[in-house]
Amino acid sequence: MAGLPDDIAALFDGANLEEKFGLAYELVTVDGTGRPRVAMLSHGEILAVDGELRLALWPGSTTSANLADGRPYLLSVVQPGSVQYLLGTAERLPGDAPLACFRLTVEEVREDQHAGYPVKAPITYEGRRSLDETLSDWRTQHDMLRT
Repeated sequence: MAGLPDDIAALFDGANLEEKFGLAYELVTVDGTGRPRVAMLSHGEILAVDGELRLALWPGSTTSANLADGRPYLLSVVQPGSVQYLLGTAERLPGDAPLACFRLTVEEVREDQHAGYPVKAPITYEGRRSLDETLSDWRTQHDMLRT
């Protein structure tokens, strides 16, 4: 069992969210036919709690269904200088939150570093809502993940 790397736990600690607005991470799951499905997640949907990663996702999404069915995931964390891939399975968190909340088990961590061709920037997106509205939603979602 690999566990959550310290640098990834620090990245998703829920602090300084205003600085993390616009950063995105690819979560790949496998559907019932064996095909990969990609979801883009923000810092509002990912939180490190007590040494584990948790996700808050739309309950009717294919990604939620794949995780709830015990299918594997791959989360890629792109940062300047490297790309880390976390692989494992998820478990649905109990409770009646309006979002589908999951605890990720990190079974393996892989890393790509290319000295001759280093990654220069993370994956980013342009937010269409105000920063204040987005941060308010993210804090609400993080509260769901902490329980």
